[in-house]
Amino acid sequence: MPLTYKAAVLALSGGASAPVPTGPLILEPLTSEECASLIGLANPAKDPERGETVFNPAVSFTRNGHQVSQRVTTHRGGSFLPDRLRPAIAAANKLGLPIPWHTALLEGPLGETYAFDFLSCLAVQGDDARFYAALAETEETLMPVLCQKSQVLSTQFVIDGRLIPTLSRFLAVGGDDVFEGLCILAKHIDIPEILPVLEGLLHRWIQRFDIKAAEPQNEESDLLWRGFARLTEHPRFHAIPDWPQELEAVLLASISPHHAQSIVRVMEQDPRCYVVIEARLFKDCNWDHYEVDEVDRLDRAAEALFSQTQDSRVATSNL
Repeated sequence: MPLTYKAAVLALSGGASAPVPTGPLILEPLTSEECASLIGLANPAKDPERGETVFNPAVSFTRNGHQVSQRVTTHRGGSFLPDRLRPAIAAANKLGLPIPWHTALLEGPLGETYAFDFLSCLAVQGDDARFYAALAETEETLMPVLCQKSQVLSTQFVIDGRLIPTLSRFLAVGGDDVFEGLCILAKHIDIPEILPVLEGLLHRWIQRFDIKAAEPQNEESDLLWRGFARLTEHPRFHAIPDWPQELEAVLLASISPHHAQSIVRVMEQDPRCYVVIEARLFKDCNWDHYEVDEVDRLDRAAEALFSQTQDSRVATSNL
């Protein structure tokens, strides 16, 4: 249930009479005056002292002399209500009023936590226009967190073509966690305009492999491989130009058999990969820990691709 302006004022003033719901908070629609008032009240500089300091009698000796007391500060347990209200107030600021503390918190030492709370508050509003407007305002701080928490947040927003420009700008940004998030977010967009983003993500993934390297590569990079899996699940992945050749090149790199299998599973879906599948069938072997017989699986895939290739040739000859 949305929090009223009066309840928010009482909570920020330390006089809340009713318990505040758990989880991300949402405020009732605010007027310009009400929003400005809450912005001022929520300024972290006005927060009350969060702990209680006492001096206990205790004799101790230091380099500079002796002390006869010890300072002890006890902090209050539980979540601090103004901390929970600030992202909700920023999310409710649909009029674009300046909030200096909002920018400071996003760029501060706990910026990722605050950014996630802010995005969560935007999500419960169910206002996609507000989400994309907020993302445009502070893209450089919100987008990495949106990617890192994409498993949760991507289902809470309407992810569509409006996100494509942002995805394009972040194709080479961040680590493997951001890469996986980009792939998850892109998977939600099934329009022709997403194809350059898919190409860029595939290129980024391929650049992680060096064919000349002798040691196995990216063995512990679970995020990288999970991102690849999400990318290949995109309904338009097969529209990426020359993707079979790109994946075939990666198979030449030093990678573990189970990672190679994840690539082969993708290539089994396209007749252009028939020769590659047949070549692996001749040299592959089974291991006791395989859940499915790999040789039989490759044999079935090769037969299916060969049939598709033959059907394609017959169709072409009849034209």
